[in-house]
Amino acid sequence: MTVCDVRTFIFRKTMKTGLVMCLVFLAPILFGQTGNSQATSGGGTTGMKEQFERKISEFFGVPVSVAEYGLDYSTVHLRGIRIGDSDRPGLPFAEVREISATCNWMSLLGGNIVLENITIASLTGRLTRDPSGSLIWGNIRRPASGSLPVEPANLPFEQLKGNDLEIRLTDQGHKETLIMRVPSATIAKSPSGKGMLIRLEGTLKNDVAGNESATESKASKNGISGVKMSGQIDDLQTLRMTLNLTADPLDLAGMGSLILPANGYTVRGSGQASATITGTLGKLTIAGATTVSAGTIEAPISKTNKSSFAFPFKNLVAPFHYSGDKLTIMGAHAEMFGGVIEGRGDVSPLKIPVSFSIDAKGHGIQAEAFLAQNTSQKQVISGPVNGTFQAEGDVTGLASWNGKGTVSIPEGRYQAPPVITPVLSILNLSEFASGDLRNAGGTFTLHGGIMTTNDFVFPSTIGKADFHGDVGLDTTLKGQLNLVFSQAAVKKSQVLQEMSLNGTSVDIPTKVEGTLLAPSFPGLSSGKLLELGVKREGQKILQGIIQGGKQPAQPPKGKKSLESELKKIFKF
Repeated sequence: MTVCDVRTFIFRKTMKTGLVMCLVFLAPILFGQTGNSQATSGGGTTGMKEQFERKISEFFGVPVSVAEYGLDYSTVHLRGIRIGDSDRPGLPFAEVREISATCNWMSLLGGNIVLENITIASLTGRLTRDPSGSLIWGNIRRPASGSLPVEPANLPFEQLKGNDLEIRLTDQGHKETLIMRVPSATIAKSPSGKGMLIRLEGTLKNDVAGNESATESKASKNGISGVKMSGQIDDLQTLRMTLNLTADPLDLAGMGSLILPANGYTVRGSGQASATITGTLGKLTIAGATTVSAGTIEAPISKTNKSSFAFPFKNLVAPFHYSGDKLTIMGAHAEMFGGVIEGRGDVSPLKIPVSFSIDAKGHGIQAEAFLAQNTSQKQVISGPVNGTFQAEGDVTGLASWNGKGTVSIPEGRYQAPPVITPVLSILNLSEFASGDLRNAGGTFTLHGGIMTTNDFVFPSTIGKADFHGDVGLDTTLKGQLNLVFSQAAVKKSQVLQEMSLNGTSVDIPTKVEGTLLAPSFPGLSSGKLLELGVKREGQKILQGIIQGGKQPAQPPKGKKSLESELKKIFKF
């Protein structure tokens, strides 16, 4: 054997030993652990597959199996890796076609193994969220903080690549799955060796009830989110990082399903988002902005009342900031119902249920547009509405919101509102069932799905209507309605002339109950209106006595006809 042959034999033997050590070292490197296991040249590769399976199984707390492994020159190959139990669908599960690692030749000779490249090819993973919104981990254990490398320079690899990766997050409550597909991802040491560079590209989409093919068209309409992320990890011990994230287009339905419960709020729309992520894994700060060209928010009234209100919007711009488990949206504005909504809000996504607070104002909201979207009475009130709203609530429904607000209609019109139309019919004022509004509005408080007001007023061409009481989001109605008719109305109605105390106006107070579309008037009776009429006639009688006139011997003309007309309209 020549010297050259001896050197070749030693080199090959050393390479084999190094590759075995490379294989042993591969498991803890991939998953952030260090181990004390070692292999010698005499040990060969015996037990390496089992050792890898045992180490990863201990880390994840689920079964792990490797179909085969092999050595190819300076590259170690693990194929057919399965992490988890497919028969337990709630627990984390992953299948990897192949993990390969290329060792640095010189590091083998020096005894300090360096993996130049690690590649994860074709990974399919699954996570599950229970109906309360929490991830199901089973008995998975986290690595001790001291086991993580402190400095990127200490990592025995230069680059980690992932190809054809797919992670599915299944929501048991929504019966939906958020799918993230990553064709390529790279983690590499920065040129300075002090940080880790991250690059990732992928897509997000929704799979409803496991019917992915049926949602392909939906996803294409709403836009599959093209996610790109790049940045740097500065400290692996604390995972301090600076990342830039973009999503274009942004699928609001997919993102909304991450925090919104099943059968609750739904958000649809497509737009763009960009953000900068800084801080440590436990104390992240995310700052960015979202723009959405068009979308819709649908909110049920409550868990038990699934009737919902829809709020379509356009040209949404929403700068946001996430820190300390709170997402703050600042200076947001959007077009809604022909007007503009702007304001700020806070979201606490880690609370159960997820909670919100909002401070918003609207300008030029077209009342008829809102009514057309959410009621069958789109022309009852028309015109621009201004308002403010400050409240807190959660994702269980609009009935959870508590707060206050204001509403004003500088100018508008009303068209036969069910609340006053029957009264106008009695009084022969049907021509006033439609008219102009001037400076209508008032203030309200909101609690448990009920809006309460003490000062709502609707001035019109025939007088005004004051309302004090409760209006529910489910259109229930209970309160005091006071109709004040002006001199112009009195002149046109014989009935009002009979009821007027001063000959120029009439004030009719009544209770109102039922719903906005089917009100009842328990406080308005024939006796009540007759009493008002008698007061007017009594005034005439008293005036006649004072002036020396004669008292009429029978009831004033028109009283019986008035009572007859009332009974035609109201069921007493």
